[in-house]
Amino acid sequence: MIDLQIAPGEIKALVSGSSIYKVAVKVAPVEKARWQSICTDCAGAIDSLIELLQGRFSKGVMERVCRQKDRPFPVAP
Repeated sequence: MIDLQIAPGEIKALVSGSSIYKVAVKVAPVEKARWQSICTDCAGAIDSLIELLQGRFSKGVMERVCRQKDRPFPVAP
């Protein structure tokens, strides 16, 4: 990944693969209360700042974000 831009409702990236290309993903913004809950739940669970800066989440954070019971993000149908 060459560039990553995160804004409410949209994520854009400039990616290098067999060529350089742009990717844009539109998502419904997470409600403020739910986002605060995610932040609180993940606080202290980031194992490595270097991994986070590389766009990778620790196993603990991924488990919290991907929980089936109370999934914080929408799922594609």
